[in-house]
Amino acid sequence: MSSILKKVYPYIYLLIPLFTLLFWKGEYIHETISLFIILPWFFWTIVFIIIAFFYGFIQKENIFFLLIIIFTFSLPFLITIQPNQRINIGERIYTCSLNSQFLFGYLLKDSTKIEIINDKLKEIKAMNCDVILLQEVWNVKRYFEKIEPTFAEVFPEFFFAHGGEFITISRFPIKSQILGYNEGFLKTTIILPTQKDLSIYNVHLWNPLFTRNCISLEGFVNDANPCMISAFDIRKAQSQELLLFTRNDDDPQYIAGDFNSMQQTDIIQKLSKERTLISQSNIGLKATFPASFPLLSIDYQFITEELTLLRQEIYCNPNISDHCMISTEISLP
Repeated sequence: MSSILKKVYPYIYLLIPLFTLLFWKGEYIHETISLFIILPWFFWTIVFIIIAFFYGFIQKENIFFLLIIIFTFSLPFLITIQPNQRINIGERIYTCSLNSQFLFGYLLKDSTKIEIINDKLKEIKAMNCDVILLQEVWNVKRYFEKIEPTFAEVFPEFFFAHGGEFITISRFPIKSQILGYNEGFLKTTIILPTQKDLSIYNVHLWNPLFTRNCISLEGFVNDANPCMISAFDIRKAQSQELLLFTRNDDDPQYIAGDFNSMQQTDIIQKLSKERTLISQSNIGLKATFPASFPLLSIDYQFITEELTLLRQEIYCNPNISDHCMISTEISLP
């Protein structure tokens, strides 16, 4: 065993740059590598760390190489995108974004559980946000009339936009709403106290680990010709449509939601170049998933240059969702 390890071990040097390249630029090589990207970095690098420990401590050789391996495979978590800093401060609003983890979809199947929805909404309202973005509210179009009285009771002074799997709740009047054709986002235009428009993009990009039936979340099902949509195809279409909308939108923008993406993925990199990514890290104190023990950041927020980030907080409550809620204070133009 020892002789085999001695022959194989040096080749780990070659794997380090290979996996680093795939992790950061893999999507440009082939879309299926997004499977490699979405898996938590530490799940597959732990194998190499175990090998290093075994060879370094059991064989009493190359202890320094063990430290090199751990540092190298930690780099993706250490490298983060920093926001641009601006100092103009005007009118402020507070925003919240939360993937609700099917919360309402499950409860809506049982009319006796409306009270549970009421309690969960009260917990969300307690965050005192002016604009609230909810994702993964499955079958919202089918059931919204059923739950609208509950929403109106908890948020009597708010306005609502809904479509696909999204609900956007706003303290300010809603001017218009558009659901993306591929149902990756709900765009809502609200009228601010300054009488200017603000575009709110409520986003949920499809997880590349899961395929999807040919079902529109608006309630249309093709029963005669059932099919499956490639997870890569739907995610790519959603990402492209989101970029198209935001690039052709002249109003100030707040973009937030569950992107099911690490920072090095194509969609996050492109949005970060064109917008300000509100400070986030792949792993650590600003992680958003899972709520019970946050390890990864897959929920993001972006703002355009007319807006200024004043404060960001992350709230994790496993009783509400498996995602943490991201809350932000923004200065308006």
